[in-house]
Amino acid sequence: MTFKRFGLSALTATAVTLFFGLCYPHHLHFQEQHQLFLWDTNYALDIVRLPGGVADWLGRFVTQFFLYSWVGALLIGLIIAATQALAARMLRECRHCIALSLLPALGEVLILCNENALMGILFAFLISQIGALAVASIGQKKVRRTVAIIGLVICYWLAGPLAIVYVFLVIAEEWRRMGGIKGTALWMACFLPVFFIVPGLLSRILPVTLEQLDCGIHYYRTTDADSGPMWMVVIALVVIGLVASFHNNTKVTKAGAWLQTPLLIAAGWMIYSGINMKAEEVMGYDFMARHGQWNRILQTAASRTPSNALSMTAVNLSLAMKGRLTTDLTKYPQRGTLGLIPPFARDMTSPLVTSEVYYQLGMINTAQRFTFEAQEAIYDFQKSGRCYKRLAQTNLIAGNYAVARKYLSALQKTLFYSDWANETMKLLGDEEAIAQHPEYGRLRQMICREDCFYSQTDIDEMLKKMVDSNDNNLIAKQYLIAVLYLTQKR
Repeated sequence: MTFKRFGLSALTATAVTLFFGLCYPHHLHFQEQHQLFLWDTNYALDIVRLPGGVADWLGRFVTQFFLYSWVGALLIGLIIAATQALAARMLRECRHCIALSLLPALGEVLILCNENALMGILFAFLISQIGALAVASIGQKKVRRTVAIIGLVICYWLAGPLAIVYVFLVIAEEWRRMGGIKGTALWMACFLPVFFIVPGLLSRILPVTLEQLDCGIHYYRTTDADSGPMWMVVIALVVIGLVASFHNNTKVTKAGAWLQTPLLIAAGWMIYSGINMKAEEVMGYDFMARHGQWNRILQTAASRTPSNALSMTAVNLSLAMKGRLTTDLTKYPQRGTLGLIPPFARDMTSPLVTSEVYYQLGMINTAQRFTFEAQEAIYDFQKSGRCYKRLAQTNLIAGNYAVARKYLSALQKTLFYSDWANETMKLLGDEEAIAQHPEYGRLRQMICREDCFYSQTDIDEMLKKMVDSNDNNLIAKQYLIAVLYLTQKR
């Protein structure tokens, strides 16, 4: 039986890793670029001081590794496999129902199909499961019940309102041991109210509302996100706890065994329906543009035609960087000038794509503004490692060294940006080194020396000024020709 549970967990980890590594890698990059995890005590304390903060800190810690999609996919696979393994352990006496342990795992995959779901949710489930199993391991009834009540308060603080999983699993275990309601009624009358009293007390002493404490502060990036999959996992774990508590009841175990296949099929269908490949496409092009993978972008576009303006923006930028925009413009389905330089939008995604275009054109101030606005539009008010890096670059090029130092100092406290920040810090104030830098020196020369106001309706005029200011700005020349061609065509 132990070998069977291990094999099922290994299969879960492998399948989840392959899913996110092959089908959804850029959703992981999307998550990473919208947070800035700092190895800093004040940063950690600011997170864990709120209910569910420990789960959130663990989620952010893991998310920083999503910069490398396969590492992120493996970590997600291991975390979800841990959830499945703990669920399987609860079903250890119901060998015919072991496949039910896959339901919470599939539910967690469905949760992460939503780009606004945060990794803290997964750790909240793990904390609740571990807490319930720890309480169940205590043999003496009085000690176990006392620890269960104290553990509820601790679990709520660590995991947030998803500690309700802990509550139901502890009750199910107590029900199993005492043989029904008679032996647990009085204790449940003391235990259950604690879960509902704690949020009300905390709302009076913490700078959060009762609604936030009831729904979770760190589970989703937006307050209007679809939390249905999260509660599906809660229900799945509760059902597993109930089946485990009634393992001696033949009817219950048979029903659980018969329900396994249809429930797993339904969960698989929901995952298939929840996959957003259009968003994955945009995130993919954005990731490649962020890292200057121009050839890869063009290869991707050649194999599958871009389906929206933001993807086309990355393709056109790649053509310009390779000197092919004017010759290959008509080979792709252009959407007017929207596929060249999209207008500003108040969200946290599209301004970053547009910012890459302005950055390569040498319109550093505009690139900086778009990047800053994208960061400020992050729904849960986190900072962005990607944005901090770009803001450090634009201020370095513009000669605003004090501001650049502020962003670089923060990046020095990160795991994957610190080496770059340390090297870039050496350039501050060193005009000769900046002038000789292959990227910053080139972009500094391309900056327009005339007064130029940003105007989405006068893109051609802005590009003309860029060309007049520097005749060697070949990217601006290509964009100017492309804009004139597309506006005349329309």
